[in-house]
Amino acid sequence: MRLGRPVTVLDGVFGIADSHIRAAAGLDVVAGFGFKDGERSLLECPPAFEKRMHMWTWRSRASKSWRNRRTASCGMRLFAGDRRGLVPHCKVETHDFSSKIVGQRTGYPINLGGMQQDEIWDKAAAQHYDTPGVGMFAPEVLDPTVDRLAELAGDGAALEFAIGTGRVAVPLAGRGVPVTGIELSQPMIEQLRTKAGEETIPVVVGDMATATAPGKFTLVYLVFNTISNLLTQQEQVACFRNAARHLSPGGRFVIELWVPELRQLPPGRQATVFHSEPGYIGLDTYDVVKQHVVSHHFRFGEGREASLFRSPHRYIWPAELDLMAQLAGFELESRHADWVGAEFTADTRSHVSVYRL
Repeated sequence: MRLGRPVTVLDGVFGIADSHIRAAAGLDVVAGFGFKDGERSLLECPPAFEKRMHMWTWRSRASKSWRNRRTASCGMRLFAGDRRGLVPHCKVETHDFSSKIVGQRTGYPINLGGMQQDEIWDKAAAQHYDTPGVGMFAPEVLDPTVDRLAELAGDGAALEFAIGTGRVAVPLAGRGVPVTGIELSQPMIEQLRTKAGEETIPVVVGDMATATAPGKFTLVYLVFNTISNLLTQQEQVACFRNAARHLSPGGRFVIELWVPELRQLPPGRQATVFHSEPGYIGLDTYDVVKQHVVSHHFRFGEGREASLFRSPHRYIWPAELDLMAQLAGFELESRHADWVGAEFTADTRSHVSVYRL
């Protein structure tokens, strides 16, 4: 990581979130976290911040990895409709902010966008992904999802792209819907196998944009913003085409995705705070040319330490998503703000879109 001119300065980011971090830092100003010259994974600060924060240390806790590719929670509640992902296991070593991001397993500097998905969703991520009864596993989040998918599947079978540990697939199979999955991460599949065997939920190991599962399906679904983990437009279009290959005539492809929040990005700024509450700040940095966003998750307590987790995504506008669908032979059947059918409006933060062959 290079130090030097800060990318962006966000006034009062910590002040917005929590008085504890202001007291610990002695500041109401924090350096911006953003892109510069096409690079990701930047953490830069102005000299004044460096001088006053030289004792502050950011450290990730590998035992509390994020996963949602999606959004995930490891000890913090999930914000429904939000799309924050697991951040690769990394730590920021800080001594008066002469810092660099270091991969814990490899020791080499990380470019988040360059990490492979099977590196991100490793054993530690799989072990700490499930949060039964809370976050994205809360009944008020999960039950409407399963209800709607069961309705759309009808009497046919369903295929889940990026099935993960079976958060949705297991209860959907419990409703009597035959479910097959595609999943790139072997550790995530192993975690799924603690809940359901291969005979109950078969899984093909592979990339959701290219892997093929046997059979035909009435429903293919991709939930909790996972399509944004594909970091190029070409991969995202390929994902649509792969869904079409698996569907019977008249079948449906369902995508749950957040709406890009660029209206909150003032001119000249490259970062926004997407959520703040005591002990947590969520910050997004944007590359609007590549349509890339890195979500930064800061968690902190009363002391001098905080954890930093980050995840890369490619954001997609609803209109662009519809064009991808058309290229694969789909038509938009419906779009709602959630799984229970709330109206999609200009102020909606996420959507559930149903495409039909």
